[in-house]
Amino acid sequence: MDREWKIRAGAPYTVIWQAPSRVAVGGEPVLTVRLSAVDAALDDITLNLARLRANTTVRVCESMAALHLTRAAGAAPEIVSTPGGRAFLLGTIDPERGGEVEPVSPVALAGRRLALQSPLGDEWYQQSGQIDWNLWAGTLSDAALVNTPRRSIPATLSYTQDTDGGPVLVSTTDLLLHVVRRPFETGCTEHHLYELIEGLSQMAPDTQVGFQPQIRATHRELVARLRDKGIVEDLVNGGDLVDVHAHLAAANVLMGHAALGADRIEVARAHIARAEHLLNARLKRVGWYDADGDGAVDAGEAGRQMSGPRGGVSYRGGRATSERQFKVGGPR
Repeated sequence: MDREWKIRAGAPYTVIWQAPSRVAVGGEPVLTVRLSAVDAALDDITLNLARLRANTTVRVCESMAALHLTRAAGAAPEIVSTPGGRAFLLGTIDPERGGEVEPVSPVALAGRRLALQSPLGDEWYQQSGQIDWNLWAGTLSDAALVNTPRRSIPATLSYTQDTDGGPVLVSTTDLLLHVVRRPFETGCTEHHLYELIEGLSQMAPDTQVGFQPQIRATHRELVARLRDKGIVEDLVNGGDLVDVHAHLAAANVLMGHAALGADRIEVARAHIARAEHLLNARLKRVGWYDADGDGAVDAGEAGRQMSGPRGGVSYRGGRATSERQFKVGGPR
């Protein structure tokens, strides 16, 4: 799962989370936000997550790599597995053995067909059952949290695993919450990839509809590249970097087809090199840089010149917000 969550300041934040294992009855997930760690005058926040979706009756498709839903599930992004998350197929394969529980990783929903990351075993052939989406949700709306931009607020997410009568196991995950005015987004879509890769429509894996997983993965990669340069991503206009994101995503797609020939690897490497070149070029002059972190493009913050790559912030006409490796200068 993603260990860093972005909350847009001034608005409630809905948590939608898929547990990596089944949750025991009475051991439902609890999110604890430790506001006291960043401001001793504030109280910690506790949020009890509730089950988001009821189980859905399914039958196993002949391909063994998909399930057919007996009713529309809707909201595909909510039910497709998050990294590290698991849904569970519940059924009775052998009446003498009783119920079976099979962990599955949904990767795409098209109509009522739910594609799985890996095919099921032969024992599930022509079987029916129910899918436990294992999805949990809750809303953070406390004014003390959502109304004030802050970074790196520690939090924990804990729940009790369903061990089917075994020992009690409590799982705890450490998180960081960032409350920001403008969450970093580039606007990169599949249309940008179609402009870069010939024959892209033939490259989606059988268990995947579209290329959103690659776009999400390279969004995280781009954030890492910005942080490596000492730049807080949420202070930069992400739209200036859409082509950088697209080249990284194109490389990710092509690397997935490396087995088809060395030429794919070479083209992927060329996309990575192009992405790095464009990143450095775009950072020399960004559309805006929110130097004071107030979420507004103030006078003097548009058309910023950024230079580096090492050293602290130098912001002419404004105040330095923190130590950076890049310098932020005035309009050119």
